[in-house]
Amino acid sequence: MEIKKPVNRTLSIQVADELEKQIAAGNWKVGSKIPSETELMELFGISRNTLREAIRFLVISGVLKTKPGNGTFIITESVFNASIKKRMEHESLNYIVETRTILEPKIIEMATRRGSDKEIGELRKLHNQLISNYENSWENYVDADTKFHRHIARMCHNPFLEDLYRAIAEYLPEYIIENFQKFCDENLDLFLHKDLIDAIENRNTERAVELTEYMLELEMDMVENAPPHTS
Repeated sequence: MEIKKPVNRTLSIQVADELEKQIAAGNWKVGSKIPSETELMELFGISRNTLREAIRFLVISGVLKTKPGNGTFIITESVFNASIKKRMEHESLNYIVETRTILEPKIIEMATRRGSDKEIGELRKLHNQLISNYENSWENYVDADTKFHRHIARMCHNPFLEDLYRAIAEYLPEYIIENFQKFCDENLDLFLHKDLIDAIENRNTERAVELTEYMLELEMDMVENAPPHTS
């Protein structure tokens, strides 16, 4: 019987963790290529073999994707996100929205109680981006909306809850862009977002939760009228 001796992969895993942190921090954007092997070897002070082992781990985990002759691209922000995304790709969108109807009102409640005045000011800036993209493009509008709601999750000051919401939110824009434009009343959407900011700023948790639940009801209506969800 041949048994391979255990290999110490501690260093490569540490490098993989650091690569993941850089991606999660936004230093390398989803959809872009990671720096070249030469740059990364110099950055980490490691050998080519160690670097390739770290990259291979992230490819297997679903964070990166290697395209022969073109480089290695970032698919998602973290191993956690990749796991959630893989699960969501094979799930009914109705179930996903149902899960959000449980999760997001609580996020709004916590953000309203815990968010700082500075964070609320940043939320207004994100709403202005939403307005500026209103007549720009549907894709940019959805992207701005995603950033708006991710910021609210950040205002909860609960890192695990923020990561969970980010993982869910990362998957949704592509499907929304493809299927929901003809169902979305952007004027109403902008009005509801402004009302939501006002409720958060006034620390009116009841109103903030009420608005969130209403927006999710509208989204569920869109899901029920959208084409079948296919992976």
